[in-house]
Amino acid sequence: MRSLRQVLAERYIHFKVKKALKKMDLSVSFPIHATSVKKVLVILPRNLELLDQASQFVQVLRRTFSYWNISMFDVDKIPELHLNWFHLPNSRHLKSIQSAGYDLVIDLNDFFDLRSAYISVMSGAPYRVHLRNHDNRFYNIFYGPNRVGSADAYRSLLQQLQTFFV
Repeated sequence: MRSLRQVLAERYIHFKVKKALKKMDLSVSFPIHATSVKKVLVILPRNLELLDQASQFVQVLRRTFSYWNISMFDVDKIPELHLNWFHLPNSRHLKSIQSAGYDLVIDLNDFFDLRSAYISVMSGAPYRVHLRNHDNRFYNIFYGPNRVGSADAYRSLLQQLQTFFV
């Protein structure tokens, strides 16, 4: 059973995301010239078993798109000081993410995670990718590999990114 805090956090997230999306241009058409993307935020998976594969994916991504400035983000390592009552990044922490000016967010979670989805949208990035998405309010690029949570999923995601960003 969900706690009152979880229910309120979900409502808070949906309200904030709806407000943020109104300010964004939601149209996406492919292919996109890869050099138009400058900064990329990769949200690491919360499933610890996938961290090695995710790190390898980021290394290959850096070699493939060498002109992208890629940052990795671990949702579980946000200091307690930077979290609000809902256990979400507080406005000060969000502003630091937004001020970085990310063009692309890649969420490597093998399941839908509300905190990661919230950070993806609130980053202000026009392109937001998730391996498998259940709620298109948060991501605008969907990718559904045959086997989520495997090295093959990350390998095929890289191939897909190469077709999207030429």
